[in-house]
This record gives sequence, C-alpha cells and structure tokens, in this order.
Amino acid sequence: MEQANIEIVSTAEDIEGFKKEVERVRVDESLMEYIIAIISETRNNPLIDIGSSPRGAIALFKSAKGCAAFYGRDFVIPEDIKRMAIPTLRHRIMLKPELELEGLKVEQVITDILSKIKVPR
Repeated sequence: MEQANIEIVSTAEDIEGFKKEVERVRVDESLMEYIIAIISETRNNPLIDIGSSPRGAIALFKSAKGCAAFYGRDFVIPEDIKRMAIPTLRHRIMLKPELELEGLKVEQVITDILSKIKVPR
C-alpha cells in the first residue's frame, strides 16, 4: 500500500492561536438574544418535532464567532449568525415525520425561522 504524502498546513500552535483569536471576538447582547430567539423558535415551531437544545445555542454562538474571525472581524454581525444557522442547527432539529415524508427539509424550516425573527441592528 502506498503512503500518502501529507503536507502540514497548520501546527498545534497555529490552531491554539486561531482558537484564541475566535475567543476574542465580541458578541453584542442583542445578538445573543437573537440566537436565543432562533433556538426558542425551533422549540415552538409547529413543523418541528424536536427543536434545538441549549447546546445548539452555544454551537451557533461559537460558530458565529468563528465566522466573524474568518472574515477578519473582532465582532459578530447578524449575517454571521444567519450564515451559520443552517450548518450548525440542521442536525439538531427533527421535523414532524409526516412533513419529512412530504418532502419538507430542515433547511427550509430554518430559513423560514430566520425570516420571521426580527434582526437586531
């Protein structure tokens, strides 16, 4: 069996530095409330059988911070939260089985939730 030639692109120190950079990203109180509103709606939406847990809120919070850092900012904007909502929450939500059988997708429901919740400015 051939050995793969793997090129190192980041060291452990690089990764620790990236983590510290993300930790320094600020999140305004209104954006934390926005995240909570999104998660709450997943728990109260009539299309959803099982909504996201508080861990989903933490994951969305952290992924939005990572998104902001990726784009070179030290603060989160609402678009970071929106951008990360589907990849962060899609596996944390279960639709009502009959709706899944009809072809409804979790991504559609998350998009609908985002369109209904007032975005802080």
